[in-house]
Amino acid sequence: MDFALLLLLLLLLLLLLQVVVIAPSQELAMQISRVAQSLFPQDSRTAVQQAIGGANLRRQAESIAEHQPIMVVGTPGRVVDLVG
Repeated sequence: MDFALLLLLLLLLLLLLQVVVIAPSQELAMQISRVAQSLFPQDSRTAVQQAIGGANLRRQAESIAEHQPIMVVGTPGRVVDLVG
């Protein structure tokens, strides 16, 4: 994918969210997500959503659309899959 197109897609995603964190590996994305979730009250934990490969793409997209999180933590490939 062209870098300019990827940048444009990420900017569009940023208009809907407060924060997008791109992690180089699934493990790091999961760790970042757990720490971020721990910063929110128990009833607001859906404010952080994961977008990582190896999980069901459709369910991740539905969860993000349903919960409208403040932060999405994902791997580069999965973030591209979600915005593309």
